[in-house]
Amino acid sequence: MHLEQACKMKSTISRGKELRGLEIFDIHPVILGGSATNIANKTALTRSQHIQAVRYWNQEIKRLREQQSKNNQ
Repeated sequence: MHLEQACKMKSTISRGKELRGLEIFDIHPVILGGSATNIANKTALTRSQHIQAVRYWNQEIKRLREQQSKNNQ
């Protein structure tokens, strides 16, 4: 249900002319508790901004997993 809703929302958002060429991005990643369906958790980024944001969140998620792993030992 959530994935289907998110896909529909992304499709609806991306139809807007003002968003052509932009990437729809979750401000707070779903894996970290962000909403996949709440429009308030979405933003439009250029391709370059999207790459930077993905790199940032990938590093943060890696850091959090490493920290969690250390705490579980």
